[in-house]
Amino acid sequence: MNTNGVHTIGNSVQRLARARLALSASSISGKSACRSMAALVILTLVLMASAVCTDAATVQVTVGQGGLKFTPQDVTIQVGDTVEWTFVAGTHSSTSGTPGAPDGIWDSGIHSAGFVFSQTFTAPGSFPYFCSPHGVCCGMIGSVTVMAPTPTPTPTPPLPLIQKGTIQLGVQTVATGLTAPVELSGAADGSGRIFIVQQTGQIRILKSGAILPTSFLDVSNRLVPLMPEYDERGLFGLAFHPDFNTPSAPGFHKIYTYTSEPVSGRADFTVPNPSAFDHQSVIAEWKVSDTNPDVIDPGTRREVVRIDEPQFNHNGGHLEFRAADRYLYISLGDGGNANDVGDGHNPTKGNGQDKRTVLGKVLRIDPLDPALTAGSPDRVSKNGKYRIPQTNPFIGQAKSVAEIYLLGLRNPFKFSFDANLDQLIIGDVGQNNIEEVDLGLSGKNYGWNKKEGTFLFDPTDGTIMIDPNPDPKLTSPVAEYSHADGIAVIGGFIYRGALAPLLSGKYVFGDLLGPEGFGRLFYSDLTSGVILEFQFGAQNPLQGSFLKGFGRDDAKEVYVLIDSSIGPSGTGGKVLKITKAKTVM
Repeated sequence: MNTNGVHTIGNSVQRLARARLALSASSISGKSACRSMAALVILTLVLMASAVCTDAATVQVTVGQGGLKFTPQDVTIQVGDTVEWTFVAGTHSSTSGTPGAPDGIWDSGIHSAGFVFSQTFTAPGSFPYFCSPHGVCCGMIGSVTVMAPTPTPTPTPPLPLIQKGTIQLGVQTVATGLTAPVELSGAADGSGRIFIVQQTGQIRILKSGAILPTSFLDVSNRLVPLMPEYDERGLFGLAFHPDFNTPSAPGFHKIYTYTSEPVSGRADFTVPNPSAFDHQSVIAEWKVSDTNPDVIDPGTRREVVRIDEPQFNHNGGHLEFRAADRYLYISLGDGGNANDVGDGHNPTKGNGQDKRTVLGKVLRIDPLDPALTAGSPDRVSKNGKYRIPQTNPFIGQAKSVAEIYLLGLRNPFKFSFDANLDQLIIGDVGQNNIEEVDLGLSGKNYGWNKKEGTFLFDPTDGTIMIDPNPDPKLTSPVAEYSHADGIAVIGGFIYRGALAPLLSGKYVFGDLLGPEGFGRLFYSDLTSGVILEFQFGAQNPLQGSFLKGFGRDDAKEVYVLIDSSIGPSGTGGKVLKITKAKTVM
């Protein structure tokens, strides 16, 4: 391969490409989708670890065939291509310049049949040449025209680029050595403990500034085997019951988890699927040990709901109780693949728009055992393991799942509640073009896969276009940005802490991977829809890392979860605590 044809791609584009490949998913469906995607990711990592090479062409010219001439006499090539002269008869040369006036760029010397000479062209231009014995006397000449490469035009982003804001953030590293930290929470029990969820199945406790050696809960043996290079399955959700610290209440010392488990028996919710399901998403209830408050008693596990998942990706997976109604909210992706199409997806409108399936939705339930809430007006679920709030928007409607709170989502990986305003704020990961932040309201439809953000979406090819006549039945995001600024929105929190008062009332969130090659942190007031990027001092603490999630402690302080690996592997995970913010110009 000609080294002059090698073109190096910058690190930012390398990382952007590999993560976009992983998150947007392939069109593969069925039994082999998971491993096929892993192979694609590994291949991309190998290619992007070094330069990406473009094969240059080699053009053949014969010398002396059929007389005193070069055949073809004139050739046109691209920068980086090679011309190879093969001597077939007589005694000749290939010498750059014009007869009697060589310019010294190349000279093969005089040779006879069987000799081969080549020249690689690294710059555009017109290059005449001749045969030194026969150029002046006999007009044995030729030329090489080298064309400059046509630059690929940079596409215009569909939305304005995110600009640097005037807020400089200060953070403190409070935990290191973690594997894929994706969630963080306090228990609201006055202990000051911080619980960190690792995608690989462990809930670690940060207590008095140190990670305890024993996990609060380890469900790794319940998970499907995770692909270390990249995976969207694992342990993602953790929620403490609002009565976790109330001994007389049925929710005392109870937590809830969201896990990706092997298919095991009949699911409570499924979809028509000609292929085998990849895994099942499981919501389970656990109780703290009676003898040790820092560990869960594994024998207390009670399964609440089990959901069939067609593909390995787009699982959502966030759990959170709302202070205002004390119900558990569950986010679920559209089932995976890409564009909400393929096996296990509604063939006419996708899962996001189908109220007969829970995929692509946020659900709302009371997860406690109904036997412990006998006086509740909420009806018992079909599986008898939880209750369905009587105020759910689609309860009693034909062809609608009663547990649905809102619909039309692609992959609502993270959401949060702001208790001050009683708002549900959702970060919904987009397909190929748009990332969005939604204000979650009961019964609303957020458009997927008819829309991606405010744009019309074509599920046949993943393209978008401006919506000239928005459907009033579909709810637009309160903030959005394009893939020129990132590839996967990571939902965060409206800041209500005390350490950084400048952030009060601002929504703090970010993106897995920006164009510079590492995660990004944003803020917005969500009323104007304007998104700005935080500034840092001399060193950006996210440099070299992917943004994996956010967390909040009992004092409402916000934490940033990062990792040097995009997949659930290694020990490069860290927890950063936001400790200060100031205005800079």
